[in-house]
Amino acid sequence: MSRLKKFLATFTSKNTIKTYRFALKTYFEYIYDVGVELEEASERYFKEIRNYEEDITGFFASIKERPPTTVRMMLSRVKIFLSENDVELPDKFWRKLRGRRKGSRALTQDKVPSNIEFRKILTHLPIQGKALALTLGSSGMRIGEALELKLNDIELESEPMRINIPGGITKTGNPRVAFVSSEAKEVIQEWIKVREQYLEAASGKSHKYGKSKVDDRLFPFEETTAYVMWHNALNKAGMQERDNSTNRHKMHIHTLRKFFRSKAATLIPVDIVEALMGHEGYLTEVYRKHGVE
Repeated sequence: MSRLKKFLATFTSKNTIKTYRFALKTYFEYIYDVGVELEEASERYFKEIRNYEEDITGFFASIKERPPTTVRMMLSRVKIFLSENDVELPDKFWRKLRGRRKGSRALTQDKVPSNIEFRKILTHLPIQGKALALTLGSSGMRIGEALELKLNDIELESEPMRINIPGGITKTGNPRVAFVSSEAKEVIQEWIKVREQYLEAASGKSHKYGKSKVDDRLFPFEETTAYVMWHNALNKAGMQERDNSTNRHKMHIHTLRKFFRSKAATLIPVDIVEALMGHEGYLTEVYRKHGVE
């Protein structure tokens, strides 16, 4: 097994693995050439005599015009991978590099949908998209977490409907509990009724990637499919406003986490809201104060 495969095998979150592959692919394409095979490059790199500080500095210069959050993520992923391969650069070097970054926030000016806007968007989503959007908007889950949920992770009979999020799919690696609204529950129930038909039809259409009819996820599709459904709904609802600097939709699907936070924080303590969203710093305090089971 290659060093890259061994490294990625230590992670269970598909989204985490995807960000590592993206960052490392971009790094090695800078070092060698666009189109380089990732595993081959990762083996070759550590067999060569390299000036690692020079490599990282040049890589940073090549990506510094990207959104600050993307730059931060990419540098972090590369740093950890190098460290796992016994390349330890001085903290002074990394501090100096961080000081050269422009800003620290995402460039896109997000717009959180109002209740009326969210309702309008929902009318243009297919049943699976509507079920996903309502799950995100009423639970505060990350989209990567929602798309990795198994059918047996949800408790349809509970009131409110409970979702047991396994640690293997969370950003922190720790399991947690989430809940969804009664409306989300109703739509999820309707979605489950036609889910097998969806899988049957999707597997018949998917010739290039060979999608299987067997998929035990609640939402058996990928993030790209979710984005397409959401963007189509935005366009049909006349809410396709884009950020001038990034050309990204202001009301993108990730704003549903902010939608949840803004609504939930008016009804329950903020520390519980943050814990339900999976923000690690609040979890211990919530368990101590509120005794979450």
